[in-house]
Amino acid sequence: MDFEIDIKMNLSALYDYNMYYNYSRPVGLIGSVIGVFCLIFYAHYGALYYLMFGLLILFYTPIELYVRSLKQFKLNPVYKKSTHFLMNDDGVSVTIGEHSMTVEWDQMYKAASTNQSILLFTEKGSAWVFPKTELGERRYELIEMISTHMPASKVRIKQ
Repeated sequence: MDFEIDIKMNLSALYDYNMYYNYSRPVGLIGSVIGVFCLIFYAHYGALYYLMFGLLILFYTPIELYVRSLKQFKLNPVYKKSTHFLMNDDGVSVTIGEHSMTVEWDQMYKAASTNQSILLFTEKGSAWVFPKTELGERRYELIEMISTHMPASKVRIKQ
């Protein structure tokens, strides 16, 4: 069974990926916990600097990730074109313009999902993003293809 689709990246999906990647790592979670503790300290002690520091920590990262995503989306020519994916028993072939590459299934790092996207990681920190708006109902075919070819321990996709 082959799965073939053309995907055009959008800013929302890129931001969603950056948020997922940041907050799925310990450094992102630790920052959020520190921000929440600062707000708790503000509520307990009433010191304004706790409030300001807590809000800065909690809101800086999402805003900074959005700005970074926007800059990346505007400057990277890859996002201006559709990406062609062909998945089969051999692996995933990706074509952007005249450039093409194939990655075998056993070389995939992991697969995950967010509310907006399905992510197929080729290595830690590098993923192909499949926006659910682009996939439509074909997302179930994609999930089945991934689940069939990757070990269950590497697949973290919620339907």
